Amino acid sequence: MGTSLLQIQTIYVGPLTGEPGFGRKLIEALQQLERFEFTGERAYADAILEAHGDDQEAGFVGKATLRDLSGMVIWSAQTMRPHGVPGPMAYERIVAELKDALVALEESRTA
Repeated sequence: MGTSLLQIQTIYVGPLTGEPGFGRKLIEALQQLERFEFTGERAYADAILEAHGDDQEAGFVGKATLRDLSGMVIWSAQTMRPHGVPGPMAYERIVAELKDALVALEESRTA
């Protein structure tokens, strides 16, 4: 059985590709959750974060993936924020999806 999203405490930052600001802002927003620690040592991590941000014609597309150390996907999200539309940025939408997933798992575990 693989790592559960609820088991993740320490994250190693893996590839951050595409628009450089997207990955940085995503990490900053994840740090504000105060749920995860980040490490520069893969061996000390429970999961690896990969992120990609891409400014396309229709809008900004952001994707984040959490993998266990063997490379299996634990959780993944992708979103698009259309240009000129007010509301949360792509990285904020991804963090909101992660928070929702964590809450749902917590609730199902205690039910």
